Amino acid sequence: MANDLTGLPFVIDTPGVSILTTDLIRIKGIRWYSPSAVAGHLAEIRDAFDRVKWRAVATGPNYEESDLQPDEKIWNGLKVPVLQSGQLFIEVW
Repeated sequence: MANDLTGLPFVIDTPGVSILTTDLIRIKGIRWYSPSAVAGHLAEIRDAFDRVKWRAVATGPNYEESDLQPDEKIWNGLKVPVLQSGQLFIEVW
């Protein structure tokens, strides 16, 4: 599967240095699910200016982490340079 920013939530499964969108996006929540994770696997989201906006480290297999952004974060663009396993689900407003 390829990264999909056409629906909600955004689904990211392929990391890369390319900017996925340059739009201003309002982040509602982020979920990382990785059945194949091992302790130490990383996931990282950056904005178009290469600032780290979210980062997580897996603690073992079947790893899942969900973070809500209750104060409605607005990011300038989006890229996922690091995703060592699994998928990211990014909820936007």
